[in-house]
Amino acid sequence: GGVANNLVIDHTVIDRATNYSMKVTGTGNAFLFGSKLYGAGAARLVAEGSAKIHSAGDNWIQAPVGVAPLPLVRR
Repeated sequence: GGVANNLVIDHTVIDRATNYSMKVTGTGNAFLFGSKLYGAGAARLVAEGSAKIHSAGDNWIQAPVGVAPLPLVRR
């Protein structure tokens, strides 16, 4: 059970994330609007279970040089 948690990231920079830029689990929802996500490892978004990531606007996901970007991982 439980209730869904919602997260809004609006025009935000997330930098130096070691494993992923954002992780949403359970029945949660994340909404990205015009944000920049950089990763120290592979910059990526992770959605686990029935979580959803919604993207609108000019979002930018960038991995460091030499690391292939993995924009979305469904587990």
